[in-house]
Amino acid sequence: MRKPQLMPLAAALAITLPTTGLTQEQTSFALEEVIVTAQKRAESLQEVPSSISAFGAEDIENAGWGDIDQLQHAMPSVAVGGESLARPYVFIRGIGTRKFDIGTDGSIGVFVDEIYNARFSNTLTGILDLERVEVLKGPQGTLYGRNTIGGAINMITRKPANEFEGKLKGAIGNDGYYLASGSFSGALLEEKLLARLSLATTDADGIYKDTVSGKDDNNHNQSARLTLLATPNNLEVSFTAEVNQVDSDAQLAEPLQAASGITAASPMLIMNGSVAAAVADNQKNRYSNAFTDPGFLERDSNLLALKVKWMGETVDFTSITSRSDEDYQESRDLDATVLDIWNHSIEQASTQYSQEFRFNSVEGGAFTFDDRLQWVTGIYYFSDDASRIDVLPFGPDSRLAPSLAPIFSGGLLSFPGLEYNASGSDVEIETQSYAIYGQATYAITPDLSLTLGLRYTDDEKEYTYGGITNTPLFPPLEIPFSVGDTLNYSSTDPKITLDYQLADDVMVYASYATGFKSGGVQFQVTTPEAARQSFDEETLTMLEVGLKSQWWHQRLQFNAALYRYNYEDQQVQSIIAINGSPTGLTQNAGESTMNGFEADVIALLAPGLTVNFSYTFQDAEFDEFDSIDGDRAGNKMAYAPEHAVSVGFNYTLSLESGGELSFQGNYAWKDDYYFDFDNSPDALQESYGVINLAAWWDLADGKTRIRAFCNNCGDEDYLNNVAIFPDVIGGGGRQSWATPRRYGLELTYTF
Repeated sequence: MRKPQLMPLAAALAITLPTTGLTQEQTSFALEEVIVTAQKRAESLQEVPSSISAFGAEDIENAGWGDIDQLQHAMPSVAVGGESLARPYVFIRGIGTRKFDIGTDGSIGVFVDEIYNARFSNTLTGILDLERVEVLKGPQGTLYGRNTIGGAINMITRKPANEFEGKLKGAIGNDGYYLASGSFSGALLEEKLLARLSLATTDADGIYKDTVSGKDDNNHNQSARLTLLATPNNLEVSFTAEVNQVDSDAQLAEPLQAASGITAASPMLIMNGSVAAAVADNQKNRYSNAFTDPGFLERDSNLLALKVKWMGETVDFTSITSRSDEDYQESRDLDATVLDIWNHSIEQASTQYSQEFRFNSVEGGAFTFDDRLQWVTGIYYFSDDASRIDVLPFGPDSRLAPSLAPIFSGGLLSFPGLEYNASGSDVEIETQSYAIYGQATYAITPDLSLTLGLRYTDDEKEYTYGGITNTPLFPPLEIPFSVGDTLNYSSTDPKITLDYQLADDVMVYASYATGFKSGGVQFQVTTPEAARQSFDEETLTMLEVGLKSQWWHQRLQFNAALYRYNYEDQQVQSIIAINGSPTGLTQNAGESTMNGFEADVIALLAPGLTVNFSYTFQDAEFDEFDSIDGDRAGNKMAYAPEHAVSVGFNYTLSLESGGELSFQGNYAWKDDYYFDFDNSPDALQESYGVINLAAWWDLADGKTRIRAFCNNCGDEDYLNNVAIFPDVIGGGGRQSWATPRRYGLELTYTF
């Protein structure tokens, strides 16, 4: 298929648009300048020689984003989803991880106020009082470090204000949706000590309902954040305390029918027609099914952070210190039927610390060479102490359980409350990471600049993996075991960028960058040999050329990028069979080549009328991947649709009686893509489109807004996650659908 020639099209459009004969009033309005801090300094988005998208507080408010997963409807290259709030995934340009255990790191770094959190599930839900969201595409190894191989998401919260201000918001919608939030800010000591308090609680009925217990997989989220800001002399000292709680009454999904007529919910499953019938019955109504155990989810997290910034005449110094804790418990009915075959329960806890010291150049300061050089350098430390227990008990409908129950129930190895065969894992991992980095941009001429960056990272992971069972000598885990090791990974990641200013508002650039993701520890294996098979780090090399431009008196913005990724040793998670037992194995794929093109257009067609268009093309497949269960070379990579589009508009009309009436619409479409590297037919998401609409009335008092919204207005059916079980243990699997149509009303009062 021929690629759209968007660069010549934009140039032609700029030439044909009227630029003469405009009145002063007609030329006095333009697209607002967007300021970002992606390179650890404040600068215009259009001046950063890199692929970045940014959304300000007004964009977030107008779109009504409650969770970061809604980014994927505004950015075609982003995919966010997962089976539950504790098992999220984030993909950018086809790079990401179906991450949900402590042994595997994410491929996209998620940062809140410059603080990285490896358990990023607690940062993707319940958007709370944000000032800006920045999405950085491509490897960010130099400035952001490990585990940003596919990009980074920066969330910047609102800072305390000197004058008293506040905002109250309430919303209701279908399916039991409600939101209540508030933010309050002001001075405790005039211009010396400022404070900001933000609170929010949301709830909504779940997508699925268990007809046996009557429960649904609702999501209840509560968040609170307190920020104190002191400004003595040339210092800024900021302290933040944040808590977040998520719970759900059930963890439900739809079962997949295996080709053999049974499901792989248990390798010991009785092969009879009742299994196929139970699966078929639950597939009649995907949102209302019968489960043996509805399960549950509880997650609590907290954060303490201290940021100190000293603004000197020759250099700026910043120190960022943080500690975060997360505890979560979860239980799921793995077979997703009324038959009691196989369950999964989880207990996980982690404590993280981080410390960063950073020096930034200032205008006219040290080593700037008459302000031709801008630089940043720093050191970074991160630690993560995590533990996790997974237990997978078989119920009375599995083939093994009835014969073993009289022998083993009540024995010393039995788990409390379990009558039948159960196995699992008890894993502890201590991670320490050190890094030193630097990046500098030198203006060779007034129009030509060169950026050089380098970061060295050293990771150490010490782990113990315990295989636990109450039925030794019987599969799937026949012998209890405990293994351990210390793993070491290191990487040096450079960045080289050359940018040239063709005109005042037109810049072209070329960039070379690398990134790496740390290796790790296996998840849910059944032998000590498999537990010892830690997987290696993965690396990515990027070549990117891009254009950033504004035309028509800064009323038309056209940005584009052409990139090529060389992806080596990609960490691929899957459920396969080893010696007839299901194993959650992570393997390193050999090599992949990814070629892509992106274009973003924003046009201010008239006062109050803005339209936007984004397009992504990507060709991503495995060049080499000799998997343990077969050769996967030539397969499409997961979460990488070939084409994706987002188009939208925003129109604001001033009313004669005062106030404003606004309308906003967005249509996001994605081409076919797979959820797994096997390219299984059951794991194929066919192309789909989602429509989001909103309208709001800002009253004449300048304080009150009434907003009506509709998300997924077409009630499009599309999947968030698919897990396929291997054929050798029966096949089948589970799939989770995205939220159907959601609509409601919202009231906001600002003071």
